[in-house]
This record gives sequence, structure tokens and C-alpha cells, in this order.
Amino acid sequence: MLLAQVGIENGDSDSAIVSLKQLIAKQPQLVQAQLLLAYAYRAQGKADDALAIYQQLGQSFPQNPQIPLLMGSTFLQQKNNVAARKEFTRAFELAPDNLLALEQLVDLDLTEKQFATAMQRVEKVIGRNPKQAELRLLQANVFMAQGETNQAEVALSKAIELQPESQAAYLMLAQLYFDSKQNQKAMADLNTVIGKNPKNVSALMLLGMIHNDEKDYQAAADAYEKLLAINPKSGSALNNLAYIYSEYQNQLDRAYELAQRARDLLPDDSSTTDTLGWILYKKSQYPSALNLLQESANKLPDEPDAQFHLGMVYYMMDEEEPARAAFQRALQSSRDFLGRDECNQCLSVLAIDSKTADAGARVNLEKRVSEKPNDPIALTRLASIYQRDGNLDKAIETYETILKANPKNVTATMNLAKLYATKNPQKAFDLAKAAYKLSPDDPDVSYTFGRLAYQTGNYKLAESLLQEVAKNQPANPQALYDFAEAAYSIGKISDAQAAMLSALQAGLASPQSDEAKRFLDLISIADNPAQAVAAESRVEEILKSDSSYVPALMVVAMVNEQKTNFVAAEQTYEKVLNHFPDFAPAQKYLAILYAEDSGNTDRAYALAIKARESFRDDSELEKTLGIIVFRQGDYARAASLLKESAVERSTDAELFYYLGAAQYHLKNRAESKVSLQRALNANLSGKLTADASQMLAELK
Repeated sequence: MLLAQVGIENGDSDSAIVSLKQLIAKQPQLVQAQLLLAYAYRAQGKADDALAIYQQLGQSFPQNPQIPLLMGSTFLQQKNNVAARKEFTRAFELAPDNLLALEQLVDLDLTEKQFATAMQRVEKVIGRNPKQAELRLLQANVFMAQGETNQAEVALSKAIELQPESQAAYLMLAQLYFDSKQNQKAMADLNTVIGKNPKNVSALMLLGMIHNDEKDYQAAADAYEKLLAINPKSGSALNNLAYIYSEYQNQLDRAYELAQRARDLLPDDSSTTDTLGWILYKKSQYPSALNLLQESANKLPDEPDAQFHLGMVYYMMDEEEPARAAFQRALQSSRDFLGRDECNQCLSVLAIDSKTADAGARVNLEKRVSEKPNDPIALTRLASIYQRDGNLDKAIETYETILKANPKNVTATMNLAKLYATKNPQKAFDLAKAAYKLSPDDPDVSYTFGRLAYQTGNYKLAESLLQEVAKNQPANPQALYDFAEAAYSIGKISDAQAAMLSALQAGLASPQSDEAKRFLDLISIADNPAQAVAAESRVEEILKSDSSYVPALMVVAMVNEQKTNFVAAEQTYEKVLNHFPDFAPAQKYLAILYAEDSGNTDRAYALAIKARESFRDDSELEKTLGIIVFRQGDYARAASLLKESAVERSTDAELFYYLGAAQYHLKNRAESKVSLQRALNANLSGKLTADASQMLAELK
């Protein structure tokens, strides 16, 4: 039985139940074992099983008041007050002087606000036992429940007179004095209790609360430390001590340890949750703090401290609207709270509009920042005002201060990126990249990141980002214009044309509208050899003002090809690729030109491979790549590429020559003869004709 009791106390009711059942089966006369089994069932929440045992024992021992007392307690566990009252009444009838039965009945009377009935019960017993101190404590409870503190004080004083050693009477009297703001009297009584029993944790708890109320935080901490030395699992003491260490003694690590222990012991207690969240806030662990403070504020909607704490973590995370709402809820309470002044100051900062703020507002913000150097909202407002007024160095300095305190502040990161865009584009790009990682769904972040990617030569990234922005903002002419430029930079000509036309239709303003029209005009000219030659002089004028303007360079390259000035064309395409390394059309045309020159085979191959990523089904590019790999000796791959190209280029003599030659080297005699003959029939010219005829002769 002793082993089972230890198991129950340690939370192992299952094994206790098994062993007790075995014991009772062998020795059914052991009443104490049956009572212990019922206790184990109650520990598991199996009240009906416990009641079954009590009922059986009640039949065997009808005059034993302990049985109905235990049944009444079990019914209370089931929240069945009616049945509980019936059992406690039966116990009291069996033992009219049983104090426990009387206490239970009085508690039920008080719960149901039957104050007169409760008092009559107590006074009736006092009439029989006028010198029993415990009855005076019960009487004091009834008085206190009705708010009759003077009568309660008299009853407790009588209890102390009857039993000077009664710690409970002193403790209740101290609680009464504390509740009525008579702290000195309360502490005197508590010191009496502690003097008699230094390990009275209730007295130490109340003493800590009174010292805290008196703002003697060190004395309060000492009381809680003594309590925890006696009972390390007192969740309330852990929580109260954690708050003192965090709020008044700047011992955040110790406070966090205590608060975490309190949270583990009291996971559903809102006050404990709030304390731990507030300590995490003070440790600048804002996301973790936010989860806890949201939980406590939701459960404590009328508690100003909880609402203020939630507002502060939102404030420090630059979440303005939820911060404002939480501060306003805190101030709606008529109760005073520690952060009321800070709450009002934060709301004053939030009320400032940096676009319209005057010099007075700027001075107030500068004062606030000097007092609270890590205030992100004040710093952001101040930086915006500096930026608005052209004081860019101060704006940059202020934004960098914000990011030192909170590197995840997206607003500050983006504004700093925009400020660096002209003076240090690479740093601006890095900042925008960091902001995009933090907030990839923010359209302003994506747009700025895309613009800076384009500015720093990350053209593929720019096209990807700006395409998404343009897709989501089809009526934004600037977004469409920027996407058109990014799409063009990697050779997506049709996408660029469509986006630029849409930008004009959406009302693109001058001078960009003029640039958009010129852009579209040059793209059209570059696609038409006759027009390109005719526009040569006009294009040269454009290049005098911007020598790296790619749409114009593409026209010049086309003109040079038409004039068979292939060296000049190659140089122009190289200039295009120097500006836009991923511009697929230049890669393609330059690969074709270099493929004619056996000395440039490696460069031609590299360009053709890159171009093919964009022109996957381009038969001309397939032919060029096939010829290049033929020259490199990869006849199988050359034959495959040239066959694919031949589907659309059925009269290309050069193509069929190289296809036949590749098949010749692969010893595909029949296929080689057909391909070479088609090359000759298509009027193959030059040295290739002789080579084809020689191979055919050998094959025959």
C-alpha cells in the first residue's frame, strides 16, 4: 500500500491501481487499500469508479462519517454540488463536530451566496464549542465573503486569543490587512507567522506581494527566493520573482530562467505567459515574444499591462497598426499601469506623418531618439523627414541605426536601398536582396529589388522579379516599362515589345513615353533588313549620344551584315554582349558569324549553347551548332542536330552537306549518299561541292 501511495503521488496511478487490485483480491478486508484505490481512480479523473468503491464501503460502514465526506469531495470533482451537499450533510449529521464536513457545507453556502445560512451553521457549532479557534476562522471567512472586514478582523483576533500559536489566523488577518491596504499591520502578522514557522510558504508568498506593493522590490525578491528554496515548484513565486528581476533589477537571464520554469508549471496561466513574453521582449527576441504576448493579451482583454506589452512588441517590430490598436486598448482601462506614459509617447510618435511633419515634429522625434535610441518608429519617421528634406547623409545614418538594432526591419532596409541606389548600387542591391528574403510577397520590395538587379547587371533576376510585378500591376506604366527593359536585356524581344506597348497604353509619361516609342521603333527596324539600311544615319545619331544603346546597336549590326561587313557586325554584336551578356539574339547571330571562321569555333560553340537556352526550336541555330560540333569531331551529335534543323530547312544545301559528311564519318552509307546528293541538287557551291562529290564517289 505504501508503494502504491508513492506511485500515485509521483503520477504513476496506473501501476498503483494494478497492484492495489491484486492486493484487494487477496485481502478484501483491507479497507485502507480500497480507500487508496479510490484515491488512485480520482487522480486519473475516474470519479465514477471511485464512487463505486465508496458506496460499497458506505454499505459496510454506515456510521463512518469519512465515507460520505470522501463521496462529497468526489461529487465536487464532478461539479455535482447538489449530490456533494447531500453527502456532506450526511457526514455532518453523523459527526456534528466534524470541522471538515462543516467547512465543506459552508463553502457550498458561500459559493451559492447563502451567507445567512452559512453564518447560522457556524454560530450554531460555536455555541457548542465557544473555545475552538478553528470555528472563528470559519466565521471570519463568512464575514470576508460578505465584505464585512471589521467583523472578520474581530473573529480572527478572537481566534488568536483562543490559540496564540495559530499561524492560519495570523495569515488570514495579514491577507485581510493587505486587501484593505493596511500593509504595515499585514507585515507584522506575517512576521509573527514566519517567526513561528520560517517555512510557511503562504506567509512568504503574501509577504513578497506586500513588499512588491510597497515598492520594496529587493525585500519582495528575498521573500520569493526563500519560498522557492522551500518549494522550487511554486509557479506563482517563480512568476512574481521573474517579473521583479526583469522589470526592476535588470537580471534578464535569471528572470528568463524563472519565467520559463513558471511557464512549464503553469502553461495555461495568462499572467505567467505574459511575464515570459515580456522578458523575451526585453531580450529583443521579438518574434518569440509576440507569440506569447498575443496569447496572454487575447486571454486578458481588460488587463492594461498585457495590452501594453503586446503593443510594445508590435511597435518594436515596426507593425504600426496592431501596435496602435493594442496601445489604445491599454489606455481605455481606468486602472493605472506601469507603462502608461510610454504608451502615450508611442502613440504620439505613431501620430506623426513624415510627409507633412513640420520642424517641431522633427525636433520632438530627435528628442525621443536621444532618449530611446532604439525606437524604430521614431527613427523611421525621422529618417523619412531627413530624406524628404534632402538631408540624405542623416537619413542614411538613421536608417543604418535602425538596422543595427533590428536587421529584419524591412521598411528601413528598403528605404536605405533606395538611398544607396545612385551612390552605391551594389550595396543598394544587397540591401534589397535582404529585404526580399524577409518579405518576398511585398510588391514594393520585389519592384525595387528588380530595378536594382537590372541596375547592377543581374538581368535574368531583374526580368523574373519585374515580370511578376508587371503581371500583378497591369495598369502601372512604370512597372511595365521597367519589365520591358529587363525582358529585352536577356533577349525576350516579344515580351519586351508587348510590355512596352502596354506601358504606353497605360499612360506612360514623358520623357519615358518618347523613349518607349523609339525603343519599339528600333526593335521593328532591327527585324527588317531593308528598313535597317534605310535608317542607318538616324541610328548613328542615336549612338552618338548613347554608344551602348542596344536596340540601336542591333540595327547597326544588321546593316553591317547586309553590307557583308562581317567583321564590323561581329564587333557590334560583341559590344551588345558586353552590355547585355545574356542578350540571346546577339549570341545567336554572333555564333552564326563565328561558325564561318574555323579559328573561332570555341567562341562560336559557347555562344550557340547559351543562345539555344532561349531559342530551343530555332532551326538556324540548330544548323549552326551542328556545323560547329561537326568541326569538333562529334559526328553523332552533329547528325542529330542537323536532322532536326533539316525538318524546316529542306533546301539548305550547306546543311545537307554537313549532315551527309557526318553520316559519312559515322559509316551510315545509305543516309550519307541521300544527304550529299540533296546538297548537290540544292546547288551546293564552292569547295564543299568538290568534297561532296568525292565522298559520293567513294560511297558508290
